[in-house]
Amino acid sequence: MHHPAYYDTLSVTSRQSLALQGGPMSLAEAERFSNRAYATEALALRRYDDMAKTPDLVTPPLEHYRAIAATVLKA
Repeated sequence: MHHPAYYDTLSVTSRQSLALQGGPMSLAEAERFSNRAYATEALALRRYDDMAKTPDLVTPPLEHYRAIAATVLKA
């Protein structure tokens, strides 16, 4: 599960957040992680999150999401 080339696929922002999270795993850390329950699913989720990012996408204002949350709370 150790994929050094993965770092090259990350956006600048994702590289910054990875650094704040402790940086890339060493080979030994990656091996320990791969033995954990749901490691495969966690990696799939990470990749889905990476693929879902749209550079330069304009994010709606907070009020947009508040309206959604209010609707969900009423349900």
